[in-house]
Amino acid sequence: MATTVTPGTLRTKAQGAFDSVDDEAIQLAIDEAGRYISAENWSGRLDDGVFYLACHILAELATVADAAADGGGAAATLGAVPAGPVSTEKILSWSATYSVSEGGVFDDALATTSWGRMFLARESRVFSGRVI
Repeated sequence: MATTVTPGTLRTKAQGAFDSVDDEAIQLAIDEAGRYISAENWSGRLDDGVFYLACHILAELATVADAAADGGGAAATLGAVPAGPVSTEKILSWSATYSVSEGGVFDDALATTSWGRMFLARESRVFSGRVI
């Protein structure tokens, strides 16, 4: 089963977040995301996983590009995505603050963007523990 996520469907679902990104760059992110997600495991939710992971990749690349454009060069690029647990997030006018400890779900590179956190939330449902 192949993903049906395209640059057009990604832009539509992301509600304009990547309108300034060209189709080729979006397709590269979709392709990369698809290489890390098992169609067998994600089954009917494959497109959801590819979508959120591709958006995370695009958001990280935008952060790196912004740091480089600000004159930070390689040093800023390497530090553009901070390490450690996320305690606060903001999406448009909504924001939330969390009390997180080391080793929690937010102690992950995917948690550096809101798209990555949405991917993690869905991934935890795909790979949830079995109850016997």
